[in-house]
Amino acid sequence: ASIIIGYILIRLISRLELFNKV
Repeated sequence: ASIIIGYILIRLISRLELFNKV
């Protein structure tokens, strides 16, 4: 379960970074 949570967190962080770049 922790792996799934970590994957979701990475996805959210990656999206935030993309929005910040734009």
